Amino acid sequence: MKQYFNINRIEDGPTAQKKKTTLAPEYKKTGNFQGCPEEKITGEDMEEKKLRVMFIGAHPDDAEGQFGGTAILFSENGHSVMLVSMTNGNCGHHAMGREELAERRFKEAQAAGRVIGAEYKVMPVNDGELMPSLENRKKLLRIIRKFSPDIIFTHSSAEYHPDHRYTNQLVVDTSYLVMVPNALSDSPPMEKNPCYFFSSSKPEAGRINVCIPIDSVWKKKLLAWHQHASQMYEWLPWVGKRIERVPDDEGGKLRFLEEWRGKSHIAIANNYRDILEKKYGEKAEKIRYAEGTCSAPVGRQNGMTDKEISTLFPFDPF
Repeated sequence: MKQYFNINRIEDGPTAQKKKTTLAPEYKKTGNFQGCPEEKITGEDMEEKKLRVMFIGAHPDDAEGQFGGTAILFSENGHSVMLVSMTNGNCGHHAMGREELAERRFKEAQAAGRVIGAEYKVMPVNDGELMPSLENRKKLLRIIRKFSPDIIFTHSSAEYHPDHRYTNQLVVDTSYLVMVPNALSDSPPMEKNPCYFFSSSKPEAGRINVCIPIDSVWKKKLLAWHQHASQMYEWLPWVGKRIERVPDDEGGKLRFLEEWRGKSHIAIANNYRDILEKKYGEKAEKIRYAEGTCSAPVGRQNGMTDKEISTLFPFDPF
């Protein structure tokens, strides 16, 4: 089976190189640095099943912004995909009120979900007011348990927006509790902890680094972004002082979007270029757009071999 992934484990310092993760003896049976009472995952576990993959963002458009190409690839390959927004996005506009904006952004999220081929849940929490509270932890815990994902992707813990950082914390806070029955008695616990990955624009030292080329689905990712008109063509251009550059016609808007948002994905591909070249050789030169992610400090991916990790990303980039 061809794999659509690029994996590299790196150490700190200028002599960084590929290394195999070694676990302390007391953790080797669990496959988890937290010593969770779970069976270690194997490559065969994932290779012989369709995956259930969840992407958790702070606002409607965040999950697809950071992982939209990856979500599309999972969906197109027959895996079950869910996107989650931890807030309703009702703060992100310069002209619309909260209630009207929340309704509009919900509809935009559903439209983007249809493009991706994914279910899209939007939580009723005000934009800019997300807190890592027990109440919000339980809300997220219910969503995760019900969907029962094999893999969860979310924000990095070091982002500019408090909603992004608290989304990361809430995901981490639920990571062990998904298996604990009494943590939420009205929701059946999961049998195993999911694998967790954070968004990353460049390889991270001491982590499992994965770079996903998205050239084959780039136009579709743009189309998913395009559904978020309130953000792509109104709010973000306004706050970024480029509102006068937004075209009136749909084709012009898509070209504007590609030029503007494409830069970050080109940069990601370049930041991971060494990893891409090690994986694909000369073919890596063809990769223009990519999404980057690194392993979280929680989850059952820790302790897995590179071969086992590869089964989590069963896509062919070419």
